[in-house]
Amino acid sequence: LQLRKRRGGDEFTLHLAPASEYFLTYKKGNMRFYSSNRDLMDVLLKVDPKKRSLPSKDGLPFYQLSPTTGGAMKRFLDGLEPEEGGRD
Repeated sequence: LQLRKRRGGDEFTLHLAPASEYFLTYKKGNMRFYSSNRDLMDVLLKVDPKKRSLPSKDGLPFYQLSPTTGGAMKRFLDGLEPEEGGRD
């Protein structure tokens, strides 16, 4: 999990790797997702893109769910420093 406070808004990125990998990153109203679980990706990608967003309403900001790539996940992981005694 990585949390970053930015002038333009907070960001977070989450990577989980049990049997399949799950990668979520959020920035400025856009949640991007990727998973090595092809069944999950197929289900999410079949949702009409217009139904993967919520307009701003009642003071809440615009929100959108969008796919990203395994390459984006790899770039995120490559930028992390390894934990002591953890993965290199």
